[in-house]
Amino acid sequence: MVRELYEETSQTLRNAVFKGLMKFDLQPSFHGPRRIEYGALFYGELDDFVAFIPNDEAESIVLWDGSSDIGDIEGIDRKLIEIVCTNQS
Repeated sequence: MVRELYEETSQTLRNAVFKGLMKFDLQPSFHGPRRIEYGALFYGELDDFVAFIPNDEAESIVLWDGSSDIGDIEGIDRKLIEIVCTNQS
């Protein structure tokens, strides 16, 4: 997970806390047929922010204070943020 975070955002964490396992029932789309995918949800804090470098995995990242208007946020992303923010221990 720490490696994946680094590859996608150039950020590193000293530690990460496992918050849960997600199960997604993805409906048919131009990406392919209906399928089930799983993902792990982690929480961590950055000691230092490293300048983001756009790459094949991500065009940009947003550091959000939880209240500023940053535009539309997908419902699933809002729920994941809620889970992490209400269970920080």
